[in-house]
Amino acid sequence: MSYVNHLNYANKNGNVYCCLRNKIVQLGEEQVSNYCRGCTMFNGVDAQYTHVQCFWNDSREPQDEEVHVVHDPQLEFMSMQSRDIRCG
Repeated sequence: MSYVNHLNYANKNGNVYCCLRNKIVQLGEEQVSNYCRGCTMFNGVDAQYTHVQCFWNDSREPQDEEVHVVHDPQLEFMSMQSRDIRCG
């Protein structure tokens, strides 16, 4: 596992996958104020809310060692539900 910056682009409906809440959310001022700004994984958002960056230890094989780009929040959500959890 390695720490990876996740660049989550909002889809045409303005939605992104939120790892903190483990759900698809509407990216906007309410989400950023109520959740992102208090999240230890939060790594920035653009002024137009087209994308948000989250930095966390991802157990999946990232497509790039430094940045994981997400354009489909539903696909990202499904990928996170099937991740391999190893205990011990």
